[in-house]
Amino acid sequence: QIRAGLGQQRQTERRAAFARELEAKYDVKILLEHYRVSVDTGGSPSRGNPKAPLTILEFSDFQCPYCVRARPVVQRVREAYGDKVRFVFRHFPLDFHAQAQKAGEAAACAGEQEKFWEMHDLLWESPSKLQVADLKAHAGALGLDGAAFSACLDSGRHAGLVERDLQAGQAYGVSGTPAFFVNGRPLIGAQPFEAFKQIIDEELARKQ
Repeated sequence: QIRAGLGQQRQTERRAAFARELEAKYDVKILLEHYRVSVDTGGSPSRGNPKAPLTILEFSDFQCPYCVRARPVVQRVREAYGDKVRFVFRHFPLDFHAQAQKAGEAAACAGEQEKFWEMHDLLWESPSKLQVADLKAHAGALGLDGAAFSACLDSGRHAGLVERDLQAGQAYGVSGTPAFFVNGRPLIGAQPFEAFKQIIDEELARKQ
């Protein structure tokens, strides 16, 4: 399953890169409206300008190496576009990543104490430390109420939330991570900054 999943991600990334190469080489102009998915971002953790003209929704798995690889690019997008972009996160734990489900629940538990994004960032920084004991140690490092966090995590209170995100992603056609939707336009895999820039610039121009 892992081998097949990685192969599919590489194939998707290479296909997208090849399309960009062709568009650049032959000065392609796309006049048709781009394919767009009507994605739901309501109620999901978000950061950035709430009135930004552009929303990037990410479906991700905290145990996914490709998701870790995407972090510097996501950070570069945040720095380059500032208040023009709002980021939204939804969970998509892959079934062959045994620790991804609980890591997602841990982020949601941290969100109860207004520290979702702090836990989100810390989990990416420590991808090899996703056991339950590690997650509770992360909560301590973030200054969370340890007892409340442990009770939340041990109870599985947010397991249903993570599962709902997973099902929503599947309904949108997501099969691997990371999967981004830039104003609803799919961008699958750990894409380079240039791939984001192309879509973001097109969407900002469209808004104008």
